[in-house]
Amino acid sequence: MRDNRTTSDRARSATRRAFGYKIEFTNRVNEMPNRLLGALFRRSAPDPVGRVRRMEVRASARSDVIEDVAREAGLENFPNDLTRMLYLASLRDCNSGGYLHPQLSGRMGTEVADQALCVCHDQVFRRLLTTPISGYVDQLEEYIRYTRAERRTVLNTWQSLQAYRATVPVLAPPIYCELFCLNIELALTILNRRQSPVDTASQETASRWN
Repeated sequence: MRDNRTTSDRARSATRRAFGYKIEFTNRVNEMPNRLLGALFRRSAPDPVGRVRRMEVRASARSDVIEDVAREAGLENFPNDLTRMLYLASLRDCNSGGYLHPQLSGRMGTEVADQALCVCHDQVFRRLLTTPISGYVDQLEEYIRYTRAERRTVLNTWQSLQAYRATVPVLAPPIYCELFCLNIELALTILNRRQSPVDTASQETASRWN
């Protein structure tokens, strides 16, 4: 059967379905007891490079050290938690899962800096899990302005590469990872349907020449 709907109609329908899935998914998470959610977040997968021990050491990281590392790493200088999340993930070695900072790791010691940055990453991720979709949209828009990159290029690259999936903490359970990624995907869908003033002006200019 031929689909006579316009592209705009199909996009709206896809967005409604995605929002419905998001609501159902969130409700199922919210129905889980807090005790179980905490256990899920503390759970770790089999780890051949000693990641299990890292989780135990991380718990002993002092709050004052964490605050110092967060301040000296300049986390407060970033515009929002999404940008902080991307920055912290960029400090993580993709092979060992350890965090390395160009200044802090040498001055404070690799293990201390690693523990503190790991906790900072977890804290930012937890805050993002409680952020509404509108917050993701605003933060992603703000991130694009912060990078000064071309808006359309960033949105297309994020949708095609989905590199944001590699920014979640290593020990985060799959259910939280999927919730985060779903929120990002919805934010991308919404922003793709919006038109920035520059995009609108470009289209209007092009239409005059056609």
